[in-house]
Amino acid sequence: MPLSDLKVLIVEDDPIISSHINKLLSVHGANVIGKAHNGSRALDLLHNLSPEFVICDVHLGTGMTGLDIAEVIHQKYNLPYIFLTSFDDEKTLTEAQKYSPYGYIVKPFHDRTLISTIKVALSNHKKKNTSRQLVKSNVEGTIGITLSDREFDILQSLLNGSTYQQIADAQHLSKDTIKYHASKLYNKCKIKNRSELAGRFL
Repeated sequence: MPLSDLKVLIVEDDPIISSHINKLLSVHGANVIGKAHNGSRALDLLHNLSPEFVICDVHLGTGMTGLDIAEVIHQKYNLPYIFLTSFDDEKTLTEAQKYSPYGYIVKPFHDRTLISTIKVALSNHKKKNTSRQLVKSNVEGTIGITLSDREFDILQSLLNGSTYQQIADAQHLSKDTIKYHASKLYNKCKIKNRSELAGRFL
């Protein structure tokens, strides 16, 4: 799977490693849209830049860890990501596995290993999303009401981790319009947010 134009966010507190990954990905055609050296900056870039892939160091010094960032990705985004770490002890590995990353690489790493891990992660993420495709009639049977085609499309997009802005762009609508339809959808399903939606249908 080629990495052409893949939008990548690098979360790494070591500027030398971050720069190396940036150059390596660029050689392979990926587009590094942001680099964060701490958790708060990573969250800002996740929200504002809408990356398609995240490379995240497990240990980021003080403050949030890569595991904290992984938790946010699970709750708000549907993104493939891999962990980088300088530690390969059982405790670190066990903690990382709780967040089901698409890959786990111990530093120092070989360039070819990083690229191949990203490609496998992208492939696995695509297969996972394909298996999540819902049948409209089954969803309507579950909640006992009829959904418009637009509401069903939004439901699919929300479950796949798309942001309101991404859904708006794909459907050529305003972000506020998507929020309105999502609110109606939540009310119909008798839920409050995306997390409850995922719990209902995934």
